[in-house]
Amino acid sequence: MAAVDALGRIDHAAAAQEEGRRHGARSTSGPDSTGINSILSCLRSFYAAGRPTSINRAAARACRTDMTFLPVPAWIVRLWPNFALDARYAATLAVLVAAYVGFAKIGFALAFATKQVTAVWPPAGIAVAAFLLMGGRAWPGVWLGAFIGNAMSDEPMLTAAGIATGNTLGPLFGAVLLRRLVAFDNGLARLRDVLGLVGLGACLAMCVTATNGVLNLAASGIIPWSAFASVWWVWWAGDAMGVLLVAPVVLTWASKPAVAWRRMRLAELTALLLALLIAASFSFTISLPLAYPVFPFIIWMALRFEQRETASAIILVSAIAIWGTIHDLGPFASGSLDQRLILLTTFMAVLAVTGLVLGAITAERRRAEESLERARDQLEVHVRHRTAELAEANAGLVAANRALSVRTAELAGKNDEVEEARHQAEQARIVAESASQAKSEFLTRMSHELRTPLNAIMGFAQLFQLGRGGKLSATQQEFSDQICSSGQYLLRIIDEMLDMSAIEAGRMKISVARVSAAGALESVRSSMATIAADKGVAVTVEPIPASLHVRADEFRLRQILTNLLSNAIKYNRQGGSVTLAARAMTDDSARFSVADTGNGIDPVHHPYIFEPFNRAGSEYSTIEGTGLGLSLAKRLAELMEGRIAFVSTPSMGSTFWVDLPVDPEHEPAVEGGSEAAIRPVAMTGS
Repeated sequence: MAAVDALGRIDHAAAAQEEGRRHGARSTSGPDSTGINSILSCLRSFYAAGRPTSINRAAARACRTDMTFLPVPAWIVRLWPNFALDARYAATLAVLVAAYVGFAKIGFALAFATKQVTAVWPPAGIAVAAFLLMGGRAWPGVWLGAFIGNAMSDEPMLTAAGIATGNTLGPLFGAVLLRRLVAFDNGLARLRDVLGLVGLGACLAMCVTATNGVLNLAASGIIPWSAFASVWWVWWAGDAMGVLLVAPVVLTWASKPAVAWRRMRLAELTALLLALLIAASFSFTISLPLAYPVFPFIIWMALRFEQRETASAIILVSAIAIWGTIHDLGPFASGSLDQRLILLTTFMAVLAVTGLVLGAITAERRRAEESLERARDQLEVHVRHRTAELAEANAGLVAANRALSVRTAELAGKNDEVEEARHQAEQARIVAESASQAKSEFLTRMSHELRTPLNAIMGFAQLFQLGRGGKLSATQQEFSDQICSSGQYLLRIIDEMLDMSAIEAGRMKISVARVSAAGALESVRSSMATIAADKGVAVTVEPIPASLHVRADEFRLRQILTNLLSNAIKYNRQGGSVTLAARAMTDDSARFSVADTGNGIDPVHHPYIFEPFNRAGSEYSTIEGTGLGLSLAKRLAELMEGRIAFVSTPSMGSTFWVDLPVDPEHEPAVEGGSEAAIRPVAMTGS
């Protein structure tokens, strides 16, 4: 990062800093500018040469001599002409230098209240991506781009060179760690690639650039040593965000070939990007604390598209968030400069980690499904091949028996071959079933992996709420609440995914016991009372006999009823009502019902209402949800030897019910037939 990016991050008032900057300002016509001219002259010579045999070796020696003013080891300087012998390589370095300098200007353009304070330093991401794509050969372009970027900020030449060295070594260190410890894949298609980029490439490696940069500033007198910690933190945060936002975009687009999308796929992507742009613009162009509307679209992008589309969407939202915060708009527009920077950086980190981690998990699951498909295809081919062999063998046996009266021993040998073929087919079937089981186990492990970074994010947000980072204002407290609320929503999604995978894998444990019907409904009603009141929906419980008990897992029963009541409240109308009831049936079962006065469900969606990830009418609704709740409720009811069903009329409302076995100690008081016991309530609604 250019040193000027850190100067204004100390608190606006350091008089010594201003004097240091005036003292460190350089003239454009000093002896150091001769060194830059020599470097550019050498590059032009390498361009003109084209081939290694055409290089003027005297010019190369002069270039090496002119570069001795740079603070790099002599062996690196000696390697420069050898690297530059290739015209294509020299052209690549020129593009890298131009990109580094161009993104440095963009970084300055994203400044906050003063010129120097930025929330993200894009060249750090460019440097890490360059080393991952080109290897160590990228160092001349990274160093020269960093040197020019720092030189443009009116710093002394030696200071600029020292900072450029750190800005080169930090990304190189991160790239080496990623290659050796993670076996990094540039496509970010695995969870360990994303976590490695976050932990090693962004958090750890950028400590090198921040430490080196601040040491150079302090040693040259541009900043006081007392400001070391504050400048270091902001420098590191800007570099880390640059890696987290820019590097994934460069890596994914550079490592994947162009895709010819189908028309519907392209239309979906266009609509999603447009919706994301509208949501981000709405959130960060008004003075309301609404940062979370963009998360459903990022999750949608991660689930439906590749990592490059997800990374592009993340950097688009981050750019809008930075622009709005710079112009005092959006949820991070109030508070001091440091507070706004912390909130904005936290938001972008949560956004990037959530999108990239979920995208990596989706990609791994997609690969697992493709592997399962290939295994199934191979099994079918193998079975067909073996069946044909068996048919041919059988025909040969029949012909041989008729012509030669084949002996029983010979036929027994053929039967052995048949048995062997059947055995191989059975083994192939077992392998296919194991692959299906592995898919469910994979989803469980990946959901646990997703909880780790999410818990860390929520933990830091809760520390802010507890005042560990200083007393928060009311607005900051509200922002922290928003972060925690969004994190809790993501945790609920993860828990639902874990429950679904546990059921599919046969690992869901049900503890059946005697449960009071009245107690279960009253507990669910009281837990949702605040949400219902905020929505303006009245929730009532019909009288229930105290003797009515069921055989069920109390926790899972409440989970089912909470899901049904939550849906009844969310999809209800303003001023509507929800009625909870429980009664005994004729078939030794008890029925829990949840009736609402909402808009109802279109009959076309009825056959698919309990399928995973299906949301009836979701294209017309902005209500949050994943489509897992009803599917999970159905699976849980079946595990408790029950069933779930519903009736719904458009514009009138819906009634969902769960039938569970009555506890043997209870004598059911029958109130009618199994279907007559529940009738759609008289409802009115829009």
